[in-house]
Amino acid sequence: MTLDKKWPVGFLLESLVFPWLSARALKKYFNNDNITEISLNQLIDFIIPKHKMPKPSYWIVAPAYKQKGIGVKTYKELVKHLSQQYLGQEFNTEWQKRVKKLQRHIEQREKINNA
Repeated sequence: MTLDKKWPVGFLLESLVFPWLSARALKKYFNNDNITEISLNQLIDFIIPKHKMPKPSYWIVAPAYKQKGIGVKTYKELVKHLSQQYLGQEFNTEWQKRVKKLQRHIEQREKINNA
């Protein structure tokens, strides 16, 4: 499976069986932006962007976190849920890289905040 293959949003979200709050927030975002198809790569980028994270806060660049209805708990729920899925080696390798990057950033922020 290639990460760039586009899937209908409804099919992809239903197939991934997101927790209720996460699914509702994602559906609302995609509906409001008239996005009818999305790839796994785009979903990964939406939740944990590939680009370098700024020093002040990661949250300002995570598109998912900027959405109405996605706060800290729902964001963590999204990350945790996708971390528990097996969507092929390509997806899981990329996802784990992004999660490790997010974890490093959070650890760095905690060090700065506790200094």
